[in-house]
Amino acid sequence: MRVVDFLEKFEADYTLEQGRPVFRAREVINHRCLGGIDIAKAVVIRADGKKFMCVLPSCCTMDLTLVRNYLGARSVDYVDEREMRDLFPNCQTGAEPPFGALYGFPTLMDASLENDEYIAFQGETYDTAIVMRLAEYERLAGPRVFSFACPAGAATEMAWR
Repeated sequence: MRVVDFLEKFEADYTLEQGRPVFRAREVINHRCLGGIDIAKAVVIRADGKKFMCVLPSCCTMDLTLVRNYLGARSVDYVDEREMRDLFPNCQTGAEPPFGALYGFPTLMDASLENDEYIAFQGETYDTAIVMRLAEYERLAGPRVFSFACPAGAATEMAWR
């Protein structure tokens, strides 16, 4: 099911922004003037063999040690790009919408995203952004919320194991 169909099915209140293709979430802010709205990215991990959709600010990286500890998992690793293409056949790689339930797995959201009233994310393609109230996103995604993001470059080598 496409993300827009999912949003319509659940009568979501959202705005669809379309424009020139953008390949980095920061470009979405600059190009679409969505200033003040967190641009979220979706990252899929595997924890002890189970997949999770992780949602965090685009300017951050994940501390996998925090995720592993929170989930009580022995091992946590990223799903590779090839598998991402298989999991999200209707999406351009890197433009996956942050709704794990849409793809059959739970959603984890970094607590820092709760600082804003709105959230924006890519809607399956690089030239589509979806903007909605954070409360609406949480209603639809049902994420487990905790802190696992850190500024890009701040994660230790240990966090990537």
